[in-house]
Amino acid sequence: MQGLKNFVIEFHDPQTNYADPPKDPLNELSHFEWGLRKFCFEKNQVISIALGDRELSFSLDPDICMLLEDGFPEKIASLKQGDRVELDFPESWVTIALIPEGDRLTCTVYEYDRPRSQGERFEFDRDRTVQTLTDFLDRLLAIAVREGYISEREKQDFTIADDGQRSPTDT
Repeated sequence: MQGLKNFVIEFHDPQTNYADPPKDPLNELSHFEWGLRKFCFEKNQVISIALGDRELSFSLDPDICMLLEDGFPEKIASLKQGDRVELDFPESWVTIALIPEGDRLTCTVYEYDRPRSQGERFEFDRDRTVQTLTDFLDRLLAIAVREGYISEREKQDFTIADDGQRSPTDT
């Protein structure tokens, strides 16, 4: 395992989508779900996650969109409470496992084309990593609100409060 490293998430340039735009022919998605999918597709860009000197690149569509739909705010809250979480990026064939150990966080990167025993490990400051994930989620949703894809209320309802419960605006 390498020494304590920085965990950094950055937004990069827009990228072209080669997939078809999202569809909801039966109108099964809520305004928020539909808005989030459209936002990720129409504003697609590369998002990098730097794990010390290792950098992983993901796309808003579909990687980050799928992460959001997989309960990303709840995963951040669980991590903050000391629970192990996995951030799955199936389109990129990567899983990032985060395991709190006191004030540190062990991070293992698993790539689907390699045995799990070959996962690359890093150590991070737990509070800084949780804050980085929270800041990323807040920034991403703020852009979606500013661009008119979701409402401020939907953003607040999706976000988890510090105690792991739905925000007070969720009624």
